[in-house]
Amino acid sequence: MAVNQEECWTENSIKLLEKEVLESDDKFTWSAYHASLQSSSAMIPALNQLLPLFYEKAATAAMIKHGMDVIRKTIEYLNPGQTPIVTFNAPLFTLAKQIQ
Repeated sequence: MAVNQEECWTENSIKLLEKEVLESDDKFTWSAYHASLQSSSAMIPALNQLLPLFYEKAATAAMIKHGMDVIRKTIEYLNPGQTPIVTFNAPLFTLAKQIQ
């Protein structure tokens, strides 16, 4: 099925390349072509939220290490094999890189 969609996009692109002038609704790029095939009603917005990990001040090596351990164990429990991803602001990132 995926190969068939790629062939359809290739054929569509070849037809568009043969045109003298492109119209505003012509879907030439791969992403635009495939996005036009998806129905917008099927898209359910993701519910997510960025919350602080601790009530306490997190700018200490002990708290960052604890947080990294908790996140690693949680991710391993929920989705074994997935690499945990943690984001920090710049000062905490510097501290976390030293701990890591």
